[in-house]
Amino acid sequence: MGRLSFCGRSVVVLLEDDRIIRVILGEAPGLSFPALSPAHLGLVEEEFRAYFEGERSFPELPFKLEVSPSARRCLYLLREIPRGEVRTYGWVARRMGYSRAARAVGRILSANPLPLLFPCHRVVGQRGLGGFSAGREWKEFLLRLEGAL
Repeated sequence: MGRLSFCGRSVVVLLEDDRIIRVILGEAPGLSFPALSPAHLGLVEEEFRAYFEGERSFPELPFKLEVSPSARRCLYLLREIPRGEVRTYGWVARRMGYSRAARAVGRILSANPLPLLFPCHRVVGQRGLGGFSAGREWKEFLLRLEGAL
């Protein structure tokens, strides 16, 4: 586990077999996993720093994504949304071929185990920001950081 800090905010990264299995935005009190090796910590820190400093659209690191096939398809669509832009839940649903599945998209995004790697914060509601697993404050922070707000 690596606890990192960027822009005064905590990011917790969990690895298994050299691949990221979970990203937690904010503190994760009571969570205990083995610490990352210095080599892994350095690589993870560098990729997240590049994201937070605007050099990357999302951190590019090996990951393990254990979700359903439809959730996998949905999450990969998020990587098509450019940094600094947003799309609606309806847009994602239509890209998946389900024009009336915006709420289902919202449910998938709320369970995204790898926020930032799959930038679900770039998906907003038709009439507002919509929800975010790490809270509205994090969503607003990330969208401002990227220049979308």
